[in-house]
Amino acid sequence: MKQIALFLILIALVPRASAQDKEKEATLFSGRITFGGYGGPQLKLADFGDKTAVLVGGKGGLILNRALVIGGGGYGLANDIEVTDLVTRRLEFGYGGLYIEYIAMTTKLVHFTVETLIGGGGVDIADTLDRFGRLHNGESDSFFALEPGAHAELNIAEFMRLAVGATYLFVDGTELSFLDDDDFSGVNASFVLKFGNF
Repeated sequence: MKQIALFLILIALVPRASAQDKEKEATLFSGRITFGGYGGPQLKLADFGDKTAVLVGGKGGLILNRALVIGGGGYGLANDIEVTDLVTRRLEFGYGGLYIEYIAMTTKLVHFTVETLIGGGGVDIADTLDRFGRLHNGESDSFFALEPGAHAELNIAEFMRLAVGATYLFVDGTELSFLDDDDFSGVNASFVLKFGNF
């Protein structure tokens, strides 16, 4: 009887010993997942050809574990840019899409973020009349947009942050008579105010 009892105790202890020896599996999310979110306005300065473009818009999203942001963003040309072929015309430009960001060391007063936006947009050159009253038809086209970037971020208050950095806008698919992807692609200076629960 004692031998049977000893045997049963040994069998019961073997799974516990092997479970303790097993290394804890690494996962992307472990333990309790925390949620937050933010939104805010963004200003970008870019070069469209040889002209300075002011792009305004905003971005925001859901923050997972105070580090990973998944959301969206959108931007449009805010200043008047005139392009010239035979006549002078006004340019319109905008884009937006899915936004993913990683926030490093979020509790530090100054920290860093890396991000990317994947989406699309459109460009339009308005119809115009020349000085003789003749109508010159405009053009429009859509494009694919990819915009990686990095920012230094300052914690102003628990609910507000200021980020300053740069992005690189890749534009692909514009086929206009006298403007192409290279006129819109390039480095942008970026300024963001974020409001939310970080």
